[in-house]
Amino acid sequence: MENIEMRCPHCGSASILKDAAAAWDAEAQEWTLVSVHDHETCEDCERSGDYMAERRTFETGMEDAP
Repeated sequence: MENIEMRCPHCGSASILKDAAAAWDAEAQEWTLVSVHDHETCEDCERSGDYMAERRTFETGMEDAP
């Protein structure tokens, strides 16, 4: 199976945050994610920008299969 990881193009960290919006769901009594925005920030080097994270693919072995 192919998986994707997000990496900072500046420092290589996988600690990437994505801006998002949530709305209060009174019936469920919890916050519900309603949209994810383009802006990303690296927690380690604090660089940020729209779609700045590099998307890398990697293969997983059979030990990861359900």
